[in-house]
Amino acid sequence: KQTTISNRIIRLQNAINSGKIDKSTGNEKLQYHISDLKKLDGDFKNKILAIPLIIEKNKYDYNKTTDFVDDYVVLDIETTGLDYKRDVILEIGCLKYKNHQLVDTFHTLINPGMHIPEQTTEANHITDDMVKDAPFASEKLKELIDFIGNNVIVGHNVGFDIKFLITACCFCIIDYPKFTTINTITLAHKYLPLDSYSLDSIRKYFHNNDIAHRAISDCEMTAMLYQYCYEQNSKNI
Repeated sequence: KQTTISNRIIRLQNAINSGKIDKSTGNEKLQYHISDLKKLDGDFKNKILAIPLIIEKNKYDYNKTTDFVDDYVVLDIETTGLDYKRDVILEIGCLKYKNHQLVDTFHTLINPGMHIPEQTTEANHITDDMVKDAPFASEKLKELIDFIGNNVIVGHNVGFDIKFLITACCFCIIDYPKFTTINTITLAHKYLPLDSYSLDSIRKYFHNNDIAHRAISDCEMTAMLYQYCYEQNSKNI
């Protein structure tokens, strides 16, 4: 019951943000849905009502490091847009490495509860039909947090992914740790002679022809980049 109402609120808020529902009418409907929380236990109700405050005050605090590690996860999140306060998650990919060897994979599409903008589909090739039967974020985030564990998160422009992840956890009332991250853009600037450090440019540098802007293929490219930088750093020690 609690998860159902939480998902309904999130879907409605997404529809309001995307302009699919008039804001004034939508807010009235949102208030109506929130009134359903009177049927729930007080602790859960208080958490739901505090969500806007949590999102507003959250400083997206996480650790950043440039120290190389041998055990890590590589994370990539595909979204409906670039604004972590308004847009939502469409796909999550996460690869786990032990001593630089792939040992486990996490992947899921996410039902955003809204129409995917055409420009988003053009970029990541994710369509409404692909996600219509996918789980909601609230059904998969706890599994992702457990998968990450206490591992360092490697990502390309990883702050983007972390902000979306933290926002989604707040909305879905899922606890998360203070993450530690390595940004491969920072490493690429040090070890690759490129004019652009986008993942597309790096993919071309490594002659990688995998599909761009899908979570797992982007994770694999990011892992390749990280391991290359790791090797270059080892040569200089």
